Amino acid sequence: MRLNQRKLYPMSLYLLPSLVTAFTGGMEPTGTPIQSVFDPSLPITMQATLHGEDGRTWTLDLYRHSVRAGNYRVLEQQRDGSYIEVEPGPVNTYRGILTGQPETRVVAGVVGDQLVGGFEDEDGRWWIEEDDLGGQVLRHESEVEPCKGTCGVDDLPIFSDEELQDGFEEIPDLPSGFLGGLLDECELACDMDYEFYQDYGGNSESKINSDINNVNGFNYEPEVNVTHTITTIIVRSNASDPYNTTNAGGLLDQVRSHWIGSQQSVQRDLVQMFSGRNLDGGTIGVAYLDAICSTNIGYGLCETGFSTSCQTDLISHELGHNWGCNHIDDGNTMNSSLTCSNTFSTNSRNTIQTTAATSNCIGTAVPDAGACCFNSGFCTDLDESGCEGSGGFFFGLGEDCPADQGTCEIPEPEGSCCFPSGTCSVVEVSDCANGGGEFRGVDSTCAGVDCLAGACCFGTDACTSTNEVQCNAAGGSFQNTGSACATVDCIPSTGACCIDGTCAQLDEALCLAVAGTFGGSGVDCGSVSCEQPCPEDLDNNGAVDFNDILSLLAAWGPCGTCDEDINDNGSVDFADLLVMLAAFGDC
Repeated sequence: MRLNQRKLYPMSLYLLPSLVTAFTGGMEPTGTPIQSVFDPSLPITMQATLHGEDGRTWTLDLYRHSVRAGNYRVLEQQRDGSYIEVEPGPVNTYRGILTGQPETRVVAGVVGDQLVGGFEDEDGRWWIEEDDLGGQVLRHESEVEPCKGTCGVDDLPIFSDEELQDGFEEIPDLPSGFLGGLLDECELACDMDYEFYQDYGGNSESKINSDINNVNGFNYEPEVNVTHTITTIIVRSNASDPYNTTNAGGLLDQVRSHWIGSQQSVQRDLVQMFSGRNLDGGTIGVAYLDAICSTNIGYGLCETGFSTSCQTDLISHELGHNWGCNHIDDGNTMNSSLTCSNTFSTNSRNTIQTTAATSNCIGTAVPDAGACCFNSGFCTDLDESGCEGSGGFFFGLGEDCPADQGTCEIPEPEGSCCFPSGTCSVVEVSDCANGGGEFRGVDSTCAGVDCLAGACCFGTDACTSTNEVQCNAAGGSFQNTGSACATVDCIPSTGACCIDGTCAQLDEALCLAVAGTFGGSGVDCGSVSCEQPCPEDLDNNGAVDFNDILSLLAAWGPCGTCDEDINDNGSVDFADLLVMLAAFGDC
């Protein structure tokens, strides 16, 4: 075991005076003006669309991706200097892909009424940024306006070796093969000054969440397998914050002193401070070097208000110093002048990965994780394949386990169910069965479902699915509710049909059409007797005789509907008597 013994060199990033105009409209505008359309309710998954002024459209498939630690909280400073814990805002950060392009990557957040972040496709990286008039533009990485500057050692005194040791944990030697499938997790506490709050107001929390999501998603996770999760954000909504200087080094010293003296209970591996001040001398960032896992020097700060690409690169740069990276003038993120490249050099990547592997305070996080529930009731964060491969139920990306991890329940599958009444509802499988319904499949919906539909045959070579009323109206032959054209035989089944004393093998529809009597499907004529009907035999004794004549005479006159009215004209009269006399004798 060994102790880290490191000299403290605060690293400051200066903005060249000649380039300040880049932030005040002194350069020609670049990029494509866009309008973003998204669901402001911040659902777990959503589609966002970017409409370019040039007619191009980009559609983003997004899922909620939190950068918050499990113990995430928001503290608000009061005028008397005390702090109260306030309800965190909704998770506003997302990851995803461009619709239909699984090889792409989207990192985005919602700040106020705007979608910010960017995406990568086969043409490179694109940034969603704000223009000088408050509108939005989409800039390709080749169009990004660099915020060039220089970085030097601050005039703050260098700490002694004994002071450096204070606050560091013992760390092991570097293991082999330390870069694995999980992410190395650094817990980050975030602070702000009152000027930052004045700039962003009620969006201050979401702005910081979005910035860290960009830093993780574009730089640290894909390049060095490291993610930063936020444990605490301190919101300073009034002027009584503990910071009163615009000197970058002096401000960093105040941040360090305040957190050592007043915020020791806040869990963190690093503190990043966001400043809305115009820092002296063009300085836009400063951080202590090689400061991971130290509550003594684990601090950095950056000025804010820059474009998405440059703000992301600046925060990544200052955190890079905390991770142990020195400047390398190769045009990448740790360049001594800010290039907004958002790319680490090989040397910087190796430094960060080594620091992550040899620092005991660094934990692990699962990328693209969500709540995974097991039959035992245990819940943990896993990715979808890991959850389902372990026999768990995956609730979805970004979903959190319940506070009591022993109470999760695996929900029963749901889908559309057709009930006997003909109605359709999306219910659990057991509820469908208990209601005597027909379950139409897991995750199926009732959209377009006709629960009374079945196969409707038209002759022997045409079939469609519709309900019985519509089938009959169209001249079809309805097969049964719930039947399918793929399984029914539209060739009609024939049976014995008696017509005027003779028998023919016909299908039921044709038999009835010729006023025949259908004996049933599959019934052969050899098994039925088609006797000629004898309506004049009123007493059904097999012969027309005097008893039948007497019955007819007894019913003489109007009768409506009666057996004696043989010709069905509504009255028993001479016409009926003549018919009976003509049939006198055995039937």
